[in-house]
Amino acid sequence: MFATLSRRPASLALLAVSLSILGPAGLASKALAFGPESASPVADLRLIASEPGPGGRIEGVLRIDLEEGWKTYWLDPGPSGIPPRIDVAAGPDAGTTTLFAPIPHRFGEDLARANGYDADVDLPFVLEPRTAKTGEKADQGPVTAEVFIGVCREICVPVQASLKAESGENGDGDGDGAIAAAFERLPVPLSPGTVTARIEGDSLLVGLSGTRSVSDAFVLGPKGWYFGEPGEPSRSAGQTVFRVPIEERPKAKAKADAGPGDALPLEVLFADGGKGLSATVEAR
Repeated sequence: MFATLSRRPASLALLAVSLSILGPAGLASKALAFGPESASPVADLRLIASEPGPGGRIEGVLRIDLEEGWKTYWLDPGPSGIPPRIDVAAGPDAGTTTLFAPIPHRFGEDLARANGYDADVDLPFVLEPRTAKTGEKADQGPVTAEVFIGVCREICVPVQASLKAESGENGDGDGDGAIAAAFERLPVPLSPGTVTARIEGDSLLVGLSGTRSVSDAFVLGPKGWYFGEPGEPSRSAGQTVFRVPIEERPKAKAKADAGPGDALPLEVLFADGGKGLSATVEAR
């Protein structure tokens, strides 16, 4: 999911760790790979996190540095991509984790079409601790991440890693700027009411009001909902409308459990030639 966040981490004291993922000729700990033997890394993963701020809030970033020519995938990877699994936590009192992503690109053709990144990418996150009892301090441990991503070129390499950000001695002084920069590269949030969405048969109609020039729309839905690539948008009366195919949806609920007014929460990203635009919207 995506949201509007403070662009500044809570503290200059940072946690950092770096792990290289290699091909079969030199596997790093906890890394899995398949394909031809290779002595060069296909991806370097690095976890950076701030120390807890007021209330225990932590901001951080998972950095994915790709070997030239390799690609990895967005949260919804499209028909041919490998869905990433990223679980970030901080101790037994871990509460809510919110993961963010910059706007992806589309690459490949036909059945090989996918959503993702063909260059290094930063995925920022926010950790909000579970509310402690009155007078108690949240029991927060080091920031950890269990990561599974697909990295592809002519072949695909599934990369699995366990990352742990230790205390400041592992930092290299650039963590504060890295976190701030990762949040700054996220799509710009749109004002409430700027975006509308409604389901029409096997399509989702997404409307963007105003005169912004946008060329594509990416939709991220709840579990069980997957959306395809829209065609060219229609533009009229100050609104741009994308018809987005609904590729998959959960099986219909029993009539007693669902009514016509049920809302479907969505995150929508628009490509505008820059950082992109983002909106949270409910479709009916």
